[in-house]
Amino acid sequence: MISNLSSATGAVPVFVGTEKDAVPIEELRKDLPEKGISLAGKTTIAELAALIAQCDLIISLDTGTFHVARAVGLSGIVVAPAWQSPLEWLPVQSERYRVLRGPSIQDIPPEYSIDEISVGQVCDAAQSLLKQYPADPAQRASRVERSSRP
Repeated sequence: MISNLSSATGAVPVFVGTEKDAVPIEELRKDLPEKGISLAGKTTIAELAALIAQCDLIISLDTGTFHVARAVGLSGIVVAPAWQSPLEWLPVQSERYRVLRGPSIQDIPPEYSIDEISVGQVCDAAQSLLKQYPADPAQRASRVERSSRP
C-alpha cells in the first residue's frame, strides 16, 4: 500500500509513533523502494502537530495521532479495529475524514489484526481525499501557522 501510494502520488511517507514503534517501522521501511522518514519516538505532541501540519494527508492506525491531525485541519484516513466504535474518530460524517473498519464485533479475538480492510480500500480512500483536497502549499502554511499558535 505504501509503495502504491508513493508511486501514484509522488509522496514521501513519514512514519510517526512511540519509541516502541520504531523497530516495527524500520522492519516495514526496509522493504520499501521509497523509504521515507521515520520519526518514531522522536517527537513531542507539539512537534507532531507541526510535522503533521506540513503533510497533505494522514493514514493512521492510532487515534491519538489522528486526533492531532484533525486538530491541525489535515484530512485523513484511520484504519480502525472492528471492535472500536466509529465514534472514537469523530466527526464520523465529515467528508474530510474516512474511517475504514470491518463489521462491528463485540470482543477482541485473540491475535486480532485489522485484516478486514484491504490495501485497495486504503489506496482508493487516499486517492479520493487527495483529489478532493489536493496538495496545496498555502493550506500547509495555514495549518503550520494555526498549529504553532500559543
